[in-house]
Amino acid sequence: MIAILLLGIIVPAALLVAAVRRWIVPVPWRTALLFLILTLGFLHGAVFTTKLPVPVDEAARGYPWHGVVGDVDARNPLTNDTVKLFLPWMQVAREELVHGRAPLWNRYSFAGYPLLANGESAPFSPLFLATLFVPLPKQIVAMAALKIFAALLFTWLFLKREQASDAAATFGAVVFAFSTVMTVFLYYSTASVVAFLPAAAFVLLHAMDKQTKASIVLVAIIIATLLANGHPESVLHIGIGCGGILVVEWLRGLGVARSRGNNEVKAPRDPATARPHNRLIAPLIGVALGLALGAPTWVPVLEQVRISERFATLRAMPHPGPLPLTAAWGFISPNGFGNPLRHNWSWMGQLHERRHLVRRSAAAGALPRRRDLPPDRRTRAIAHRHGGGLFSGSDGLERRRTRAQRHPAVRHRGE
Repeated sequence: MIAILLLGIIVPAALLVAAVRRWIVPVPWRTALLFLILTLGFLHGAVFTTKLPVPVDEAARGYPWHGVVGDVDARNPLTNDTVKLFLPWMQVAREELVHGRAPLWNRYSFAGYPLLANGESAPFSPLFLATLFVPLPKQIVAMAALKIFAALLFTWLFLKREQASDAAATFGAVVFAFSTVMTVFLYYSTASVVAFLPAAAFVLLHAMDKQTKASIVLVAIIIATLLANGHPESVLHIGIGCGGILVVEWLRGLGVARSRGNNEVKAPRDPATARPHNRLIAPLIGVALGLALGAPTWVPVLEQVRISERFATLRAMPHPGPLPLTAAWGFISPNGFGNPLRHNWSWMGQLHERRHLVRRSAAAGALPRRRDLPPDRRTRAIAHRHGGGLFSGSDGLERRRTRAQRHPAVRHRGE
């Protein structure tokens, strides 16, 4: 089992490096070897032993297993999604592929439930497909290793493109690949997408620099990979971030071209800033092709959202009117739905009420008759008035609510 797991990590990683060396930039093999050693060192307990880094004991807490084994004290129940969702989805997808069927339907969930369209099963993810020969449950470890390796490799490439030294690029790659978001969500689909953030930024800038068919194809492959890796929210966050990077780089090219035109002595022409008005063409074509290539993974998700009960419930709610940008950011903010460690994960449950508060505050600059509001609503209203919009997410809301407790209008909450 250990040998197969090592093959499931080393072979895809080596093929990825070989492809990068062949079609993008000649990454030194010694750098790739260092990244592989770092990856295996970080996951040594899961790779070189029979232990599993996910709480399989959590699965026994529910029936029918609870009736067989009795009470179980799970060591890390906060990560129970890995064994209650992701591993079962992987098993269903493997069964469907082995029998020559597209992994569209989960026959084991309820009386049947969409598999591909649930948004996170990711049966077409390159990480999943490249490690299919590794048996479950160790396949999830091989996928985790490839996430770390891809994050290391593409962060290094991105920083080298920014003229960083080898040492600085390696340091930056380590910082990102072993960051909190990568390690905490390593066995979730979240990290499957986040790991390719540096890849997305690098290939988009590479396409701006090269303007070649190969660079366009590279962008399309990475965009399709992001879409297939199973976390639409993180794809949106990456799209927002990379869109900002593209705009900044495009404006930089315009500035360089303008300064060159104003100089009496012409400076050597920089290919990266030549024809600045056309530099966005290649990356945008690549994004469009990537969306088309990844359509089988994201179109079913949108269709499932459209017919979902939750969407129907939201549509049935009274519409509060135009949504301010500050509240819109709350919909897509990574921390907009609260944090289980802060015990405020019910943010979504109060979303409709907060939309009313934000809309009225944005329109009037202050919420009138605060003393007439119920105590809990009055607290949130004053917190919003004293703290601004929702740009800081739910953590900011909690801080503002704490400050609002000292406001005269809410000191008599118990009355």
